[in-house]
Amino acid sequence: MTRHFGVLIPSTNTTVEIECRLLPATHQAHVGRLMTSAPGRTFQPSRDEDVDYQSRLLGTARVELVILAQTSASLFADDYDEITTRRMSAGAGVPAITSAQAVGRAVRALGARRIAIVSPYSDEVNQRAGHYFAAKHGLEAVALEGFGATDSYAIGQLGPENARNAFARIDRP
Repeated sequence: MTRHFGVLIPSTNTTVEIECRLLPATHQAHVGRLMTSAPGRTFQPSRDEDVDYQSRLLGTARVELVILAQTSASLFADDYDEITTRRMSAGAGVPAITSAQAVGRAVRALGARRIAIVSPYSDEVNQRAGHYFAAKHGLEAVALEGFGATDSYAIGQLGPENARNAFARIDRP
């Protein structure tokens, strides 16, 4: 039996769809694209009207879950996840989750309480991530390291050497 799920991604994202190809044949992703709420500014939440519309479209594909694959959006307002997943669920008629919620829940399920954050983002966005995971998931960020990507296209250009360099810079407490 094939499982169908919806994925909402920023219109400029060039990495998520290729990653979905790594899923087993029994899982099929259906993708909707979202315009940023602040054109010209990087890593901003998507437009509410796009979230609503694309969620409704994904619902017509009879998806079982809708995922917002835009981690940085969750970092801009303390109530973003709750408000946005409610909109997504209402539009698609199924449960919804953000990627930041999924990461936080997965880390907690593993029993971790202290984390190191390595991301493609700037120091400013990483600081927001540290705050988010502490406030929402009770996780203490003991190290933050970012690649300083200036936009979504830059993330798609990162290679394995970036990760090796970032992990080498983390001071393990």
